[in-house]
Amino acid sequence: MEPTQHLLMHFPPNLEKYGSIFLSAYQPLPVLFSDAGKTVKLKQKSLRVCRFCGKGSDRVNFRKKAHKIPELLGNRYMLSDFECDTCNEKFGKFENDLAIYCAPMLAMQGTRGKEGRRSLASKGKKIMIPFVFDGIELTLITKPDPDDDSMDFNHDTGKNSFRFSKNAYTPVKVYKAFLKAALSCLPEVEFKYYSYAVRFLHEDSWDEKNMDFAKITLHTVPMGSGHHAPVIFIYKKRDPQAAIPTHIFVMRFANCYVQFMLPFYDPDIIQIYNKEVAYPVCPPVFTTPSPDISPTFFNVDLHSFEKQKAEEVNLSFDTDPDILKKNGVVYDHQTDTFKPLDAFESIASAVMAPSHTSFTNEQLGRLAKVIQELNEKQKI
Repeated sequence: MEPTQHLLMHFPPNLEKYGSIFLSAYQPLPVLFSDAGKTVKLKQKSLRVCRFCGKGSDRVNFRKKAHKIPELLGNRYMLSDFECDTCNEKFGKFENDLAIYCAPMLAMQGTRGKEGRRSLASKGKKIMIPFVFDGIELTLITKPDPDDDSMDFNHDTGKNSFRFSKNAYTPVKVYKAFLKAALSCLPEVEFKYYSYAVRFLHEDSWDEKNMDFAKITLHTVPMGSGHHAPVIFIYKKRDPQAAIPTHIFVMRFANCYVQFMLPFYDPDIIQIYNKEVAYPVCPPVFTTPSPDISPTFFNVDLHSFEKQKAEEVNLSFDTDPDILKKNGVVYDHQTDTFKPLDAFESIASAVMAPSHTSFTNEQLGRLAKVIQELNEKQKI
């Protein structure tokens, strides 16, 4: 199902002031959830009209399963009955670039897309490999080479980090994938004022000098605070005469919050375009009382039509050093024994497991063999 609800907005305690400023300017539309387990009842195909090209079932086909939010972001149930096969195929090409752009966040969170959980590769070698052991979903983080310095597992501080190079992607296609998702989530009464935004989706070229709008704000939260399926927040300005964008779109997926203003709303074109516009940013939103976290904040420009190549990304996650010192062990494949963490200067691989997961010694022995086999496959 695709429930829409009016819920209380909860912000991290240290960001409540900014949340109040944002909500004084914008009011939330009903929240959309994509993980309720059922799809809504869709229109009969013979009655469908595509909102992106205006053609009905007498001119185009509606055979494909169209997702409002890309399935690769974890959306399985939020489908649409207003996207024809032709537009679906065209817009689907944007998702190849979106998948590359979002790969690290999706792999870290264990988000399940069409093909299941994602692996993550850098320079042709997998560095994050999802697998199942004794019914438990785990993720292996491994160095491409034992002497590689791109990863640091620090068991003294609990700070872990690694860097890798993304495959090439085109920024504007990433933006279009996000924009198409936002336009799919808008109620029809709001969508009808975005004809120019739809035109932008269809255009293969655009004057980059007039694309200042193609930007997103990206908040990331600690991995344990993430979400496996997307949640959609759409906000509308309270004062129709205010010189700020009418709609702000926020999507929560994995450990990220992506937000941006929706461009080309008809009244906005006259009111705010070609002008310097300042509007408040929405902090990460939680639908239950928020944990005390400090999100990381980025402004990302996605207006370029040129491929972004070998973009280096830094990822990090924390573990409790006290728990590591008490329970952490390392498998030494040379001696086929387990040793304390402090017996090693460096670690070549680590396994991410769900919170409160525990293993017996017998399981650890079998798990070590599985990890060794996965690492050996990487060398082939």
